[in-house]
Amino acid sequence: MRLSWPLIGRTGQMRSIGSAIAAPDVAGVVVSGAAGVGKSRIAREALIAAEAQGCQGRWVVGASSARSIPLGAFAAWTRHGASETVQLVR
Repeated sequence: MRLSWPLIGRTGQMRSIGSAIAAPDVAGVVVSGAAGVGKSRIAREALIAAEAQGCQGRWVVGASSARSIPLGAFAAWTRHGASETVQLVR
């Protein structure tokens, strides 16, 4: 049985993310902060909320081992053979 803990005390952050998701001129959201402050939890909740509104979501995590690869965390969604940074971003 999986337990689901409620997200509390993050109303302001979730409201800001929700506004960004609803804005027609915003293409994504970046959650950043110090280690241990709850970034992953806020990001997961925001992704769930965005997908519930019909948005396409991707979970991307950077790792220090891949630091030398430009935009390496996004490689799973690139076309085969894309090597230029601009191609990767598209």
